[in-house]
Amino acid sequence: MGVYDLYRKRMSSSLSDSEVADCEISTDIKSNFTQQPNYRQVYRNDDLATAYDILFANGNVKDKTVGYKQLISYPYDTYVFQKGDYIHMAYGGESTTWLLTTLEATALYDVKGRLEQCNNDMKWIDSNGVLQSYRCVIQDEIKEDRIRDNRYITIPDGYIRVYVQSNSDTSQLKTNQRFIFNGSAYQIRSVINYADTGLIRYIMVKDAENEETDDLINNIADVYSKTYSISIVQDNFEQEVGYTNILDYNLTLNDEVSTADVEWVSSDLNIATINSSTGQINLLALGSVTFTARMSENADISDAITVTVVGSLSSLEDNLISPDISSIYQGETQTYTAYNYVDNVASADTFTIVGSGASTDNYTLTIIDGNSFSVKSLGYDATALTITCTNDTDASTVVKQIGLKGLW
Repeated sequence: MGVYDLYRKRMSSSLSDSEVADCEISTDIKSNFTQQPNYRQVYRNDDLATAYDILFANGNVKDKTVGYKQLISYPYDTYVFQKGDYIHMAYGGESTTWLLTTLEATALYDVKGRLEQCNNDMKWIDSNGVLQSYRCVIQDEIKEDRIRDNRYITIPDGYIRVYVQSNSDTSQLKTNQRFIFNGSAYQIRSVINYADTGLIRYIMVKDAENEETDDLINNIADVYSKTYSISIVQDNFEQEVGYTNILDYNLTLNDEVSTADVEWVSSDLNIATINSSTGQINLLALGSVTFTARMSENADISDAITVTVVGSLSSLEDNLISPDISSIYQGETQTYTAYNYVDNVASADTFTIVGSGASTDNYTLTIIDGNSFSVKSLGYDATALTITCTNDTDASTVVKQIGLKGLW
């Protein structure tokens, strides 16, 4: 016996709805369900791990033209779908997504709903700089039956109706927000949020595209309107076990200071902890740890530094040339010193000092001793004089670029 015959048998039964739900008719409907020619397995709201059994009908010719189908039943003891659900199914040799725009439930075994095929994507950058994307139904000059007077209506030229699932993201959209569909720009003129149905309808009007702010290839309007950037103030560093300090960051929105929430994360809590709100760090054990600052509502906006935790700090050593004077005018002489510093204290290391780059006709280099030299400018040279000081102890070098000027 087919499902429709069972429905007719159920309708002729004198039992109440609650009794019918438990009777043999309901059992027969369920047992025959998967044998029907219009049986399909579908998925709900992008959860591709759970399949649901439904029967659907193609509808009349007009329904097929505009992409409508009818969900006519499912064999469950609880209500599975809600208006506004996305229904995913394999149809016509390809996977398609449909929006459930109406749903009537006479009984659990007699559920009817209208499926409209999603034909586009709504994409936008939200207030946190996150790219949002939802499948939607766009109606452009599609004629629909009006239930009350059976006339046909259509929206004005240049306007489109857009239906999408109502959720925490789509409900934030307001009038004047712009979208790109198939390379063309539209702007929201009105919003009707059918909160009780799980649907939102937008009326949008054609707008001008802006190649500087719109991504016409990926169909994202005003893609640069909410550009966040974060940078940690500190650089990578080395410190001892037991060290504590507070890290800081700079967060900007379109190059202006932003007060959006930021959270801190440690890559290894066994090596170091960090307070997620204040950025206070505590170094606990030897090793390398990464501290990350990221927007609370958009983890893609982040910056990180690496801290090496050691038992004791090694000496800080550097070769330096002073003073920090990088140009000499013709006829003037400047004396420089080159020293190796360990923990900010000059060592006894000496240097081999040579000049290159500029013509020797335009300067005189005088080596005073292993740590001192002077340079006299004899005239202008377009090429800078390069002084290279090589440490005689470990062959490390330090370089100074000096511009040779004319008389003024």
